[in-house]
Amino acid sequence: MSGQGILAIVNLALVTVLVLVTGFYAWQTRNTVKEMRAAREAQILPKLSLGIETIAAGYPLAVLRNLGLAAAIDVTVKITEKRDTGDDRERTWSSQSLFPGERIRFFLWNRPDTQEALTGQDAIEQQLVLSARMTYKDLLGTPRMSECRIDVAEHMTVLFTAGTIRGRGHQDDLLEEMKETTRALNEKIPAAIKDLAKVLGR
Repeated sequence: MSGQGILAIVNLALVTVLVLVTGFYAWQTRNTVKEMRAAREAQILPKLSLGIETIAAGYPLAVLRNLGLAAAIDVTVKITEKRDTGDDRERTWSSQSLFPGERIRFFLWNRPDTQEALTGQDAIEQQLVLSARMTYKDLLGTPRMSECRIDVAEHMTVLFTAGTIRGRGHQDDLLEEMKETTRALNEKIPAAIKDLAKVLGR
């Protein structure tokens, strides 16, 4: 093979390597740009979520949270309570903003036409399911929307089965202890007064 042929092969190999290296750097640069864009968006994007918390002896509450790194603007949340009894209820909550880490609690009522708080057992018996549609804007004013569904009956069943929630809550126990202490004091105070009167009479 002549010198020119070898030189041509070497040049072709060098060009091929150069093309591969250039392509690799272009691909890496594109990924870097995507990651930087995603990081910037994460800094301005709110992330709304609806969950369940329990208080006292197993009373469930619906809790709206902003899990994102930025505030949500012009927030509107529509929550629908569906029961197997057909006693459905809808409620709408709106706010100018919901800041990162902020949460809003919603009481759940035993029946749509009452103000009686729903217990975990009520939720199980009624097969309560929540669905929510959340609309809001990010800091750039871009409209966004998210939806979620929560099976409250299943959630409470798991908690009861796991023993996380018992028939009485810690707050109820403290209240009962205070009542017992007050009752005992009320029983002992008259006798103590009589004893004191006898001592003073001497």
